[in-house]
Amino acid sequence: MLSEQDYPGWRARIDDGAARPVRRANMALMGIAVPPGQHTVQFELQSNSQRAGIALTVLGVLACALLVSSHRVRRDRAAMDGS
Repeated sequence: MLSEQDYPGWRARIDDGAARPVRRANMALMGIAVPPGQHTVQFELQSNSQRAGIALTVLGVLACALLVSSHRVRRDRAAMDGS
């Protein structure tokens, strides 16, 4: 069991690379079935909302860069016309 709130998009693997289904445990936490013995468990979040947030952030940064470069070009043209 992982002391993390259950949220869609979580994936889990054990040390042999096999994917394991993540299930709700203890009413709100996450857990996976692990065979007997010592294992390393890896949890990874692959959320659609996280991907959308990253995409929107990249688009916002690109839009800001475009606006700044557009302003600089207009300012430089105005300075050249005024000389």
